Amino acid sequence: MVDQNGKQILSLSHSGDHHLAEAKYDPLTGRINAGVIYSFSDNSAASVQIVDGKTTGTFQHSGDTHKTRIDMSSDGTFTGSFEDTTIGLKIEMRGGGASVTSGKIPVNGINIIADHHIISLKLDSNNRICGSIESKDTQYGDFKINVDQGKISGCLTHQGDGHETSIEVFPDGKWSASLSAGTPDSRWSVGVENGNAGMQVVAGLKFGF
Repeated sequence: MVDQNGKQILSLSHSGDHHLAEAKYDPLTGRINAGVIYSFSDNSAASVQIVDGKTTGTFQHSGDTHKTRIDMSSDGTFTGSFEDTTIGLKIEMRGGGASVTSGKIPVNGINIIADHHIISLKLDSNNRICGSIESKDTQYGDFKINVDQGKISGCLTHQGDGHETSIEVFPDGKWSASLSAGTPDSRWSVGVENGNAGMQVVAGLKFGF
């Protein structure tokens, strides 16, 4: 297709049992003008939206007693939360830092191995959160969030046959992502840095995502 300025714009469209993906991009600049990539399964969901090259997104992982959510903004920053109802604990994530907003972490720490998540948290000598929260035994969506001296880092992924969404979060409060789909002979990938999305590799127009 051709846009209102006469530029050639290519369209990609993919769907399957656990995903929906559509994107329009300029092959000369590699910029993605618009798009949506949505992946979902029993315990996890990841969604990325692109408008005028700027990207927002959400990653969620949940079960009967816990919920993890990361919200990604177009300025390259993220916020999030983790909640476990069995122990009444809620942790907020903002600016790359983690703080307890409900409940408390006892002196001897928290160590829980549940059906779909693992918690290992304690407070250091300066009352800052240390440890990790991670998924367990989920087929498509996985995450591990590390906390060191109250600062966050981690990786969140949702993947299946021929497709993967991978999101990284950093102690400075920033996030990045890589999205890929296809086969070794017919594959595309998208990178996101500072909220800006660009096509990295393109081969063909339509793939089994």
